[in-house]
Amino acid sequence: MYNTEVETIILRPWTMEDAKDLYEYARNPHVGPPAGWPPHKNIDDSKRIIQEIYCCPGFYAIAFEKTNKAIGCISILIGDASNFTIAPNEGELTFWLGEPFWGKGYMQEAIFMLMDYAFQDLELECLWCGFFEDNKNSKRLQEKCGFLFHHEIAEVNTMLGDKKKEIVMFMDYERYTDLYL
Repeated sequence: MYNTEVETIILRPWTMEDAKDLYEYARNPHVGPPAGWPPHKNIDDSKRIIQEIYCCPGFYAIAFEKTNKAIGCISILIGDASNFTIAPNEGELTFWLGEPFWGKGYMQEAIFMLMDYAFQDLELECLWCGFFEDNKNSKRLQEKCGFLFHHEIAEVNTMLGDKKKEIVMFMDYERYTDLYL
């Protein structure tokens, strides 16, 4: 199931030492805007995001095992911490990856790692994730990981100051066990 042809990744807590790596990838206009957030303008933006958001429970740096270099972010937001209205025993996955690492299997591997943790260790009953309708890469990735369409939200306010249609996907425990166990 996991990618063995490229460097191994780990999921680990964010630290302030990751600000340079975060800025390197989050300043790219191809990364944040498709997910609804603006590119980072400077390293101070990245430090603020680490301090205010990424150091919160459930957020993980996607990093190379050998170098510890952060190349993206994945999170699991449980119950009320989610952007969706979900039950306390459900979680929402959010994620992004630096553009140089797209199409190499890293994000799919990170999602599988977090799905295993959510269903096996946290014993969650369902995972949710979403994408804006123009983000075809995220749609393809979520489908490849086994997530199914659930519903659409017609107008979601983004951090870019606009409104977009969001497609909401889900994976319940039964589907997870059918696909991966």
